[in-house]
Amino acid sequence: MRAEILAAGGPDIGVSGRNSAAYEWIAGEYSAGRIDRDSALNQIAGVFGAEVPSTDPTKNYLDYYGDHYDRKIVPWLKSIGKVTEPVSEGQIHLGYGYPAVGMCASLCEKFSPEISDATVLDVAVKAREVGIKPGDAELHLQGGRVWVFSSQTPGFRFQADLAVSPPSVRESLERSTQLDAQQVVQQQALSGVSR
Repeated sequence: MRAEILAAGGPDIGVSGRNSAAYEWIAGEYSAGRIDRDSALNQIAGVFGAEVPSTDPTKNYLDYYGDHYDRKIVPWLKSIGKVTEPVSEGQIHLGYGYPAVGMCASLCEKFSPEISDATVLDVAVKAREVGIKPGDAELHLQGGRVWVFSSQTPGFRFQADLAVSPPSVRESLERSTQLDAQQVVQQQALSGVSR
């Protein structure tokens, strides 16, 4: 909308938020055709979710609205029969456009079926944290441990103990969203330096 107003000779309405530069950068990447609409929306959602509401600076928007949804909306939906079954852990991460989904899908093919979705998602998020890309992730399983490394970038690797209980799917998705927000801000900062 801002671009349309400016193109029509109107005033600059600006971009709200602490991370306004990141929003502008994402919109620019979308306008230039370097990312698609879904990627742009997911990146903006990730950055926005990490912002802090003025009414409760102890939370980010992901927690602020998520808590309200869990406490108020879900019980109401259940009362009118719109939510009959709880969403399973697997449905949470497979049904939404979180950044970790690509890595998770790539790793699911490499893990045996008895490894839980929560464990695979935790490993997927850790792989993204060390910079491994979905198509480059390789696994070496030995006993109760897994070594994950990049087939393309030497030094990008980590080890996980499969006997340790993983965080919940929701916690891993929140880490993934925060990681995406951080990466968007970093990319925006780097692109600003290179201009």
